[in-house]
Parts: sequence; C-alpha cells; structure tokens
Amino acid sequence: MCAGSIRRTVARKSAAVRVAAASKLGRIQPVFVTPMAAQSVAALPDGEDWPYEIKLDGYRALLLKDGSRLQIRSRNDKDLTRMYPTIAAAAQRLKADSAVIDGEIVALGPDGKPSFQALQHRGSNPGHQIVFYAFDVLHLNGRDVMNEPLMKRRARLTGIIGDNQTIRLSQVLPCREGCTRGRTLISRLTKVMRPRSLSMTFGTA
Repeated sequence: MCAGSIRRTVARKSAAVRVAAASKLGRIQPVFVTPMAAQSVAALPDGEDWPYEIKLDGYRALLLKDGSRLQIRSRNDKDLTRMYPTIAAAAQRLKADSAVIDGEIVALGPDGKPSFQALQHRGSNPGHQIVFYAFDVLHLNGRDVMNEPLMKRRARLTGIIGDNQTIRLSQVLPCREGCTRGRTLISRLTKVMRPRSLSMTFGTA
C-alpha cells in the first residue's frame, strides 16, 4: 500500500523550549524536530495542491548546520554524523549559515537505483554511492520556516544545495493536468518496483 505524509513537521516540546530560549538571545538556533511519519491511506488525495514524490528506500534523517558545526540526526534523534562522513562533508558546503534539512539517506548503485541492503552493508558494497535526498527545509539562517507553504520551502532548497552531487533535491513527480498524470505514473511505478521500494509522500503546497 502506498504511504503518504504531509510535508510538515512538528517540534518536540523540548525543541520548542530550546527555540524559545534561543530567540531571547536574538537568534533561533537550528534544533532537532521529529519528522512526521508516513500515514497509510486507502486512496490518494485529489487536487493540484498535493505534490507527489517517490520515497526512496533509505534512512530518514535531518541535516543540522549551525555555522561550521554539522550534525546528521536519525528520525529518532540519534547522531549519525560519523557514520556518513561524505554527507557531512557535503553538508558543510550548503549555501546557508544555519539550516535544518529533512531528507533521506540512500545508497545508489552504478545503475542509479537505490538499494536498502547496500545501505545497511556499506562496507560490502563499495560501488554504491551514499547520497542525501532533501525534500524539505525547516530552519534557515536563524529563522523557523515550518509555517511557510511547502512549495515555498522546497523552492529555497535549490539555492541552498547548489551544485552538489552528494546532497540532492528530491524531485516532485509531474502532475500538470490535476493529478491524472501523477496518478498514472504512480500506477506504472507500483507495477515495476518492489512494494517495499515505493511509498508515496505528498503534502499541501
């Protein structure tokens, strides 16, 4: 079954307290927020306000950049920074003084296809490239931007990422005529990809 998630996140109470404390100092620091989990649905939502993208088979993670300080945090707030040094190095080149970026860590084979098994056993699969697909920015340069519309936040990501082969923008599926084309593409993908490899994420623009 396809899974969907509204591309907004809800901060933990502890994170909200840290944000409030930092704001008193005149600058909001980037802090961990709990990514909203995918929700199972019986049918995909209708309307042009719902952009669709493929959820790649990897690990959900957040990039937290604060000046030269960089962290990669799992969805359960575990520190993954040392486990993915190439992503950490690439995140240092992000065009932002501070940012929190929501995305997925993925292992890509020589054919460009993701492999969850290769991600789990990276040492045995040196031919796979470890990349980070970004699909949302939650904090940018001292400001919490989670209340901004999703597509406005996504538009910011292009400039933040720049020319980066390790950190990439997760692309929205084409859906020009309502969501007919997007639904057709989804139907085709579900027929050619393993069920575990495809879950759909969607969010209001």
